[in-house]
Amino acid sequence: MASEIRTRAAELIRADGITRQAFAEQTGFSEDQFQYWFGNGGRQGTPSFRQGVVIFRAFDWSPSWVLLGLGPKRGSDLEQLTTVAMAAEMAVDNNSMLKQMLTLLDPAQKTKD
Repeated sequence: MASEIRTRAAELIRADGITRQAFAEQTGFSEDQFQYWFGNGGRQGTPSFRQGVVIFRAFDWSPSWVLLGLGPKRGSDLEQLTTVAMAAEMAVDNNSMLKQMLTLLDPAQKTKD
């Protein structure tokens, strides 16, 4: 699945003519992060959920198309994209707060992020 996601992201990177420098300028992430996430080098990784949201918004990529291959390629073609992205961000924040609260209540139950 990760290779399919990388393939779809690479397709959009080529279509948009995104360079490492342009990526860094538009997202605030480093050129090295671009290479790590989207390059063909030996070390490869994937952006976190929050980093993905920044990338999707910066380049108008549809999360559903990049991640699942479903729907239109462009976020602007999706109705209510802003609402969905905001809800996703809130879910991440709520999850983080819940983990912190649980750790305060019972430090032995500390969870990994």
